[in-house]
Order: sequence, then C-alpha cells, then structure tokens
Amino acid sequence: MKVEEFCRILVEEIVDQNNNNPSSFLKKNGIDPLNLNDKDEIWRLFVRYNLNTGNVKDTIVEKHWNKLLENSILKNRKVLLASVRGIKGYDCYENFTSKCPVSYKKNEGFTNVVCSDSMNLDSCPVMKVTEEIKWHRQHYKIAKIIVECAKRLLIEDAFGSIEGDLNSVILGTTSKYKDHPKAKMKITREIISKFDNMRNFGSPPKAIVWMLSDLCSPVHGLSHWPYFDLSQLSPVDTHVKRLMKRFGLLAANENIAEKLQELYPEEPRKLNLALYKLGAEAELKICRKTPDCGKCKTNLPRIYDACPSEEKKLSK
Repeated sequence: MKVEEFCRILVEEIVDQNNNNPSSFLKKNGIDPLNLNDKDEIWRLFVRYNLNTGNVKDTIVEKHWNKLLENSILKNRKVLLASVRGIKGYDCYENFTSKCPVSYKKNEGFTNVVCSDSMNLDSCPVMKVTEEIKWHRQHYKIAKIIVECAKRLLIEDAFGSIEGDLNSVILGTTSKYKDHPKAKMKITREIISKFDNMRNFGSPPKAIVWMLSDLCSPVHGLSHWPYFDLSQLSPVDTHVKRLMKRFGLLAANENIAEKLQELYPEEPRKLNLALYKLGAEAELKICRKTPDCGKCKTNLPRIYDACPSEEKKLSK
C-alpha cells in the first residue's frame, strides 16, 4: 500500500467520520459559537485555548470554568484590562512573561514572591489570574501569558485598543492588507508576530495558531475569520513528528509541513489533526511513545491493517 493511501485512511477514520466541529467544545466551556462577534465571547474563547494548550486538563476546566463569577478576570476582559493598565508604570509591564520575577515550581510553590517593583502582589493581575486557576496553580506561566496577550492585543494594539476587542485586532489587520497581492500571508504573519518574544508560548504560539486555525478552517466547520494563510496555521506537534517517522512518512531532513502538503494536498491539516489525535496522550491514546497496537486493532481496524510501522509487526 502506498503511504498516500495510508494517510487517506487515517483522515477518513479519525477526522472525516467524527464531528470535529468545535461547537460542542465551545458550548461545554460556556462559550456561544453563534455569538462569536461578542467581545466577551471571543475573549473567553481566547483564554480557554490558552488554558487548554497550557495543559490545564479539560476535566479540570469543565468542573470549574462555569463556576467562575461573571466579574472574573478570566472571563471579563474589561476587568482584566483595567488591572493591567493599573500597573503600566512598573518594569514588568514591558513584558510580563520575561520581566516578572515571580516563579512557581510544581510541588514547591512560589519560589520568588519578591516583586522587583515592590508591588503589592494582591493587586497584580498575574496573581489574580493565578488565583482563578488555583485548582492548577503550577500553571502560573499561563497567567503571565494571558496578561501579556491582553496588553499586546487589547491595550497596545492600534485596533484592539479602540474597544478592547480581539475581533477588532483581526479585522483591523485585515483592512490594512485588503488590496495587497499577498494579503492572507501578510495578515497571518502580522497577527502571529504580535506574540514574538513571549516566553513559554512557542514560536509561533500553539494556542494562537490552533485558535485561528479552528475558527477559519473547513476541518472544523467554522469560518469566523476567513482571512488567513492556512499554511502558516498548521502547528506541528511532537506527536505528529514522532508518528510520521514511525510510519515512514518522513525522511531525514524533510520539512514536515511540506510533507503533509505532499501526502494530503486537499487539506494537509486534516492529516496533521489525524496524526495528532492518534498519538496524543489526551486524545485516542493509541500510538503513543509505546504504541498500543491491540487497542488500535480493536478500535481502528482499518488503520491497524494498513499500518506500515515496524513496531506493529514486532507486537504480533
């Protein structure tokens, strides 16, 4: 069997036969997918993607997210922005992800609670966000990212600062390049570049790439922001790289994004998503570092039968 046919089976079994529309995901987390023009709704979605990408587990978020008060700094962008603006004169305002000296280590708590500006930590927005995700406090870095993103997108950005609205950032950037011959490429690059030099966020940041991709992708059935260069919105997870090597889909020194395009040119992100779901611990839990071939044979027999992995042969 050709590798292209195996890739097609992966997509059909994992993506096409399952409803990957994020509407149920959004509704489950208190977000209305039919009301994404609402300023608070889109900000809640943004925060939710950051929590998820920062490994605040879905089960934890489901249990606590909807219990947060309506004046929650996580849910209410106005409260968050007022808090961030309130410390504009401090050194950390330049970049919360790199300038904030406070850190948190799992099982050890906060290792340095002495603010370099001698700020009252009770008034610090990073601390407030951390309080609201106290069920998973080791993710202090997520709080820094959310506060830094609020500053960059909704305070410092020329479009976002008008109404403190993430939609305005996207639409404003779009308006700048609407007549450019490479408009989608320029729009996408500018949006992603807003997150340059942020620690613990990735380059490009996975949370942002996934969110933009999900909201403008035929893979997920939404087209809220149909202005992006989709080739820049295919974040390659470590699971994808591992499985491509395991299945013999990727030779040494080959570019992963280009190879995905070659193997499944109709919509390479479908193949990317299929590989991710097959390999991720939080997803199907089948093709992990140690593959569960028995589970694959039972649950995904077409994939098992077509699988070219040498590890499958050894497991028999």
